[in-house]
Amino acid sequence: MLNLNKILLPLLLCGTVMADTTIKFGGMVKEEMSDFNFAFDLKEEANGWQREIESNAFYSKGMNNEGLLNGKVIFDFTGTRWEGKTKHYVFAVGGYNFDKYRVNEERIVAGIGHGIKLLRTPTTKASWETSVANLNTDFGNETIIRNSLWFFYKLGENFSVTNKYLLESGDVEYTRNETYLNYKLTDRTMVSAGNVYTKDPISDNIFTINLTISLNDK
Repeated sequence: MLNLNKILLPLLLCGTVMADTTIKFGGMVKEEMSDFNFAFDLKEEANGWQREIESNAFYSKGMNNEGLLNGKVIFDFTGTRWEGKTKHYVFAVGGYNFDKYRVNEERIVAGIGHGIKLLRTPTTKASWETSVANLNTDFGNETIIRNSLWFFYKLGENFSVTNKYLLESGDVEYTRNETYLNYKLTDRTMVSAGNVYTKDPISDNIFTINLTISLNDK
């Protein structure tokens, strides 16, 4: 089988990066467990091309002071191109997902697909993407279908909500839904309350309070 991972991932990562870059960190202390998370996001757009890198890492620590990697280590790489002002575009996508407590610890994805900008208004944005991808796990390779729906809504001058839903087919279906309620403090800082839900096939929810900092001058 043609291994798209070896072809697409280097293409998605190449090039000089001059982009909007943010880091996000936070956590939540619960009765018996503390969750911490760190995220790095980068977006670049020029000459009809858009490159996006999203990464999330989660870490849990129990009362016995033994650190447990919560397994939600996620890297998504997306390269996108569209023509003029059309709502349609094609893209290449790659991703790495690690879960220490999953039977197939690693999920490596690379594929190509079609997207459509469903809504673009001053307060509301939404996009839907469908792609065909090669999935590599501890059990081998398979071809899967990925569907992703992204939604943004501006509640006020400083308040907004974002939601990103991902469904991957395959021998073991994978679902991820990320929801964040955001409050803009300054042009370069934002606080948010977020929840990341995954099912693969075990369901898991991670709730955190986060601080996001932009590394770019506004």
